[in-house]
Amino acid sequence: MTLKIQTGRAVRCALMSAALCTSVSTYALAASSAKTSTNVNCESLTGLDLPNAKVTAAQSITSGKYQPEGARAMIENLPPFCRVRVVVRPQINVEIWLPLNGWNGKLLGTTPGGVLGSLSIGNTVKDLKELTNGVGINGLAHGIQRGYAMMTTDGGHLSADDTWWNDLGRFQDLGYRAGHEMAVKGKTVTTAFYTQKPSRTYFSGCSGAGRVAMMEAQRYPEDFDGIVAGEPGLNWVDLMTAELWATWATTEKPEYNLPAAKVPMITKAAIAHCDADDGLKDGIISNPPACKFDPVVLQCKGGVDGPDCLTEGQVVGLKRIYAGAMTPDGRRISYGHEIGSEGGWGRMYTGISDINIEGGNSNRNYIKLSVFNDPKYDLRTFDWKHDYDLMKEKTAWAMDATSPDLSGFKARGGKLISYYGWADGLAPSRPITEYYDSVVAKMGNRAEVESFYRLFMVPGMGHCSGGVGPSKFDMVTALEGWSEKGQAPDQVMASRVDKDGKVDMTRPLCPYPQVAKYTGTGSINEAKNFYCTATSAVKN
Repeated sequence: MTLKIQTGRAVRCALMSAALCTSVSTYALAASSAKTSTNVNCESLTGLDLPNAKVTAAQSITSGKYQPEGARAMIENLPPFCRVRVVVRPQINVEIWLPLNGWNGKLLGTTPGGVLGSLSIGNTVKDLKELTNGVGINGLAHGIQRGYAMMTTDGGHLSADDTWWNDLGRFQDLGYRAGHEMAVKGKTVTTAFYTQKPSRTYFSGCSGAGRVAMMEAQRYPEDFDGIVAGEPGLNWVDLMTAELWATWATTEKPEYNLPAAKVPMITKAAIAHCDADDGLKDGIISNPPACKFDPVVLQCKGGVDGPDCLTEGQVVGLKRIYAGAMTPDGRRISYGHEIGSEGGWGRMYTGISDINIEGGNSNRNYIKLSVFNDPKYDLRTFDWKHDYDLMKEKTAWAMDATSPDLSGFKARGGKLISYYGWADGLAPSRPITEYYDSVVAKMGNRAEVESFYRLFMVPGMGHCSGGVGPSKFDMVTALEGWSEKGQAPDQVMASRVDKDGKVDMTRPLCPYPQVAKYTGTGSINEAKNFYCTATSAVKN
């Protein structure tokens, strides 16, 4: 049942215990006439009556410091806030932080990346305008600094707990239920505390949090007014397949092993080959799918291995990573990693000295426990012709957020922004442009989609941040301007920061399929000398 929250005392009391209702009544008259909210006693929120859930903690934090349970470090420079913990049955943890003063009237949700497993507490920043990553908000601590009421969830499990992987109910919690419960419970708690509903409810997150974001837009369009979905692993089964394939590609035979020390040389050669494809030499591959770099040009002469070349086997392994997962009969089942993304591969696909496909990938427990229900399953026996279909059959229903039907989200006036780094070395980039195009096909025309959903591809950016391109930008502010003022983000300013923390490049990010084009005059490191033009960033 969907719970509708109103600001009237009768409705609020229906949500609370008698004691809490009494405390709310003290503020009722003031709340009805004041322009800003009036808070109830934080600790009294333990009496809040929530369906299928319980408030397990409600405490005022006024010291400016807080050390989360299990954390090694103390978070400092915090504004006074009310910390609320809700446990949704069976064990979905939801944490809500509510500023005691200076609330901006909005509720913002976020989650960790990957498969969650913790709460996105984050940290504070010295400068409230500081962009700690592409999202613009770094967890609960940073969010309350900027005046938001904040909420997060662990997805229903802890990262150290492997038992949930083959538990159908808890797998469902991670897949889509936890994000929805966070939104519903977060709104209820926020409304009870401030005695008024949030003026806007937003979600912003990257990686696994981006998948949660897309799931919300598709399955629960009423939960959020606006969503920022960064690097969303929306085709989760395909992502797990891509990770397994890239590891297998360099471990099937010892000669395919790709030494980590050779990766910078590969990236340098790839950039040199494709940098100027967009007409500008700036050290960034702007459109990797159109890059025609062939690793064979790096093959060692005379069969003699060396630090600045690749053996024949290493060329084969590298080409397989770029190509993506294929069945023995040539059917593509997941995209490969883009040329220029090598710096983000780490030890997942490189530096493995023997056939060790167990190499620590996030898909290990998923395939062993969720797909085959066998902790001793040998990943090297994966059948590329049949087992991908088994993965889809068993888990896509819970984890894949690939429905192109966003009509419900559009109809309720929602705004959605996605962004993705073209140099993402963890999650292949191509699926997000493919998804966006599928939404256009489903909705009928691009103009209709652009009225509520825009995708920003970020040249040179790695997974959620970093890389050789400009990766500092604030999509939350862009979302607010769109949702609250009708200012559609025709471009978003991004910057690159050097090792000393100084900005050495600014560029406009353009809504896909537009790209940033140099005017031909002025510094190539200044955004003012670029404009967005309707040239597709992907060539099929």
